[in-house]
Amino acid sequence: MPEKVWNELLGFVKFNVSVEQDPENNLWGVSEENLGVTGSGETRDEAVKDFLDTLFIAAQDYFENVDFYLRQPNLVKRLPYYLKIAAIGDSDKVKSTLGL
Repeated sequence: MPEKVWNELLGFVKFNVSVEQDPENNLWGVSEENLGVTGSGETRDEAVKDFLDTLFIAAQDYFENVDFYLRQPNLVKRLPYYLKIAAIGDSDKVKSTLGL
């Protein structure tokens, strides 16, 4: 399906990403509230890369085990978010979409 169609279908999906630096240990953290995905690193860029790597692994796992996830009330609601990630596909585009 063309990206434009996916964008129209999944336009309601809004990511809630936060990027923070811990003042005590100076480590950076990135998290997405709706998916429970996190990443960390010594620099902001490292944290973003770790987050994106984890996000794509989580999406792959979700789709490989979709029958399980669709039976879990607290996890089924993640489907539109992972569909949007899959529709975007490219890591740089995902990064841009998430405001990273």
